[in-house]
Amino acid sequence: MKPVDKNYNFLKPIKTPNLIRFGGKLDGGYVVDFEIINKCNNLITLGLGPNWSFELDYLSKNKKNKVYIYDHTVSSYPYIKAIVKYFRRLITFRTTFEGFATRVKNFYNYKKFLYSKNVNYFKENIAYPIKNKIDTDIEKVFSRINIGEDVILKSDIEGSEYEIIDQILKFSNRINMLIFEFHWIYKADKTKYIGQFKNGKFDGQGTYTYPDGTKYIGQFRDGLPNGQGTYTYPDGIKYTGQFKDGKGTDKLGINIPSFKEEIFFSSVKKLKEYFEIIHIHGNNHFPKSDTGLPMIIEMTLLNKKYTPKKIEYINNFPIKDLDYPNQPFAEDLFFSFQN
Repeated sequence: MKPVDKNYNFLKPIKTPNLIRFGGKLDGGYVVDFEIINKCNNLITLGLGPNWSFELDYLSKNKKNKVYIYDHTVSSYPYIKAIVKYFRRLITFRTTFEGFATRVKNFYNYKKFLYSKNVNYFKENIAYPIKNKIDTDIEKVFSRINIGEDVILKSDIEGSEYEIIDQILKFSNRINMLIFEFHWIYKADKTKYIGQFKNGKFDGQGTYTYPDGTKYIGQFRDGLPNGQGTYTYPDGIKYTGQFKDGKGTDKLGINIPSFKEEIFFSSVKKLKEYFEIIHIHGNNHFPKSDTGLPMIIEMTLLNKKYTPKKIEYINNFPIKDLDYPNQPFAEDLFFSFQN
């Protein structure tokens, strides 16, 4: 296995003795520092999705722990839809009662978690700057937590994380641990594009095929999807609408891969002024880029006030019994840093 380019050694995590996995062994589980989990009673979750196993593990450690969730896409609709679908199957003898009961249980667990007393849920979109009524910025998030209390912050907001790095750093003294999922860490590949150019960038009508087989057909400007377009997922599902800088402009606000390598590196270097990287893992829903790095990276960072006295580094990933493939039917992404 060829190591990651030496220029990216600044991403190499330091060793800490307290790493543990919180959440399940698929998407939604992350590697954290157990001592920080024990010390901190507030977890901010930016982007929840359908898996809250991490939040459940966190709440189970201390009755005083609270979770503040921000996700404007969370809805009862998918659960109710599944219940209706399986009820129809049940009465036409195409599923068992157990299959139907599982969907009812999933809906019950969703409601039980989201509206439990230690969970504060805000149906708001994290953004900066604020443009829409549904938007909330990091300053508003921290205003809802007592000023003397520290937090753990977890972010999985599909490419929008880069927009809020500077805001997060304003509150670095209150953040004991950061858990990020960084998306689209690769450069645009001109061999994957068919269409018009301007000043060496994709501009005009074009088609771009991504490494996992997804495809965007539509308008480009300044190298990114801008204007009317259609994004087709690997399973054939299509999203058609208006895009601005690689992001859908309707209520879903869908993000598509947008060549974020350069902004990823600059964002991490900013974070490293206040935090140390203690863990890194590649999300295998996307492959590795030509640099040897995964295109989607889960990263855990520790506030520098907790930096170990002796600094040692971890070179090889994934780590056995801590890391598991996000996509369970595909091999995990193996990569290593140079000494």
